[in-house]
Amino acid sequence: MDEDELAGSEAERRRRASDEMLVEALASGLSYADAGVLGGVTARTVARRMADPEFAALVNRRRRDRVTAVSDRLTGLAETAMDTLLEVMVEGAPAQRLKAAETVLSMTLRFRYQHALGQEITELIDTPRQPPQGLSA
Repeated sequence: MDEDELAGSEAERRRRASDEMLVEALASGLSYADAGVLGGVTARTVARRMADPEFAALVNRRRRDRVTAVSDRLTGLAETAMDTLLEVMVEGAPAQRLKAAETVLSMTLRFRYQHALGQEITELIDTPRQPPQGLSA
């Protein structure tokens, strides 16, 4: 391997390392400027990389993976949180019991609303679209 090939492969290795750093930084919510600092590039370069559909898709997948991981952890903690609220509702001082009850009611309404909305969205996505009456395809 000659010097040009070595330099080219070294530049490619640096680019991949920089891209991986950018993906992680952007997926964690950093701005283009802050991600660029971590990746050793300018915010303008980050914007150019994000204009690449494959790169943007990788950032979006990584972001979804992070959100899913956090959601899974929160879901795991929800049972413990509900047990704590129940304990306060049963054994706490009157003001604490009232606050716990308000929290449970508020969370229940919010959860039911979000769940119903999610179901409606799923149904809309899963329902084939019919052309309006009188129009031909």
